[in-house]
Amino acid sequence: MIRSTLSSFVGLGVATLVAMQLGGVRGTGVMMGFLGGAGLAGLGTVAQRQAMLRCPERVFHVHVLAFLLILGVFGTLAVLLKTPTALARHVDFGTFALSFAAAVAVILPAGAMDVARLGRRSSRASR
Repeated sequence: MIRSTLSSFVGLGVATLVAMQLGGVRGTGVMMGFLGGAGLAGLGTVAQRQAMLRCPERVFHVHVLAFLLILGVFGTLAVLLKTPTALARHVDFGTFALSFAAAVAVILPAGAMDVARLGRRSSRASR
């Protein structure tokens, strides 16, 4: 799980630096977006890894379900941030959406590559 871990830590560092530069509501949006996207992408990666170890033919199915879960959570948070709620007063939607998408776009494929490597390694071992 080297790629997903490394991309998570590098992304967290970049998100922290950007959030510190922006500050205030925008900085909060960057951090909330990155942490939410990275957490869900990490959850998807863990689910894919478990599927690879238990039932390898279901890995793609789990990957699609993880992506749909991410879309659902993003949609729910988007509604919460676009309607006049207490959360919307403290988090900028634009920076949230951008950092959420960036986290998912970097960490989910990195995790899928890690899972694919695990699958190749386990198929070699079974021969």
